[in-house]
Amino acid sequence: MKTRMTHLLSPLVVSVALAGCSPSKTTDSSTPTPAATAREMKVEITQAVGAAKGYVTETKEQFVASTQEKLSKLDQQISELGAKAAALKDEAKSEGNKALTSLRAERAQLGQKFEEVKSANQQAWKDAKAGFEAAYAKLVKAYESARAKVGT
Repeated sequence: MKTRMTHLLSPLVVSVALAGCSPSKTTDSSTPTPAATAREMKVEITQAVGAAKGYVTETKEQFVASTQEKLSKLDQQISELGAKAAALKDEAKSEGNKALTSLRAERAQLGQKFEEVKSANQQAWKDAKAGFEAAYAKLVKAYESARAKVGT
């Protein structure tokens, strides 16, 4: 009985498989013409450029927001350092005040660099950001130096 059922189903399975493998007689209407392809590429390129501009803007905005927080924290630390320096005596106070004066000058320069970053257009903001980051690293070193002189 099994053999007979297999003999009956085998031709059916083979015919279904062959029917699915037969070449299609329909024409492919999705083949793009060169003009259509060029238009589509132009649209895709325009969309990609727009997306890239959006990403740069978003990244700049994120950088500005996070940097504003860092600067606020640093300003607070400088103020605290100033209060500690004011409590020092004689030569230590003089050294601390000199270091703080230098530190505040560095902070003012950093503020200018930050304004450049905030006002930079999309093409120039990465250069402005690099200049800011260099000035920020210099300020952090100046802060550490002033902190060492104040004795905290």
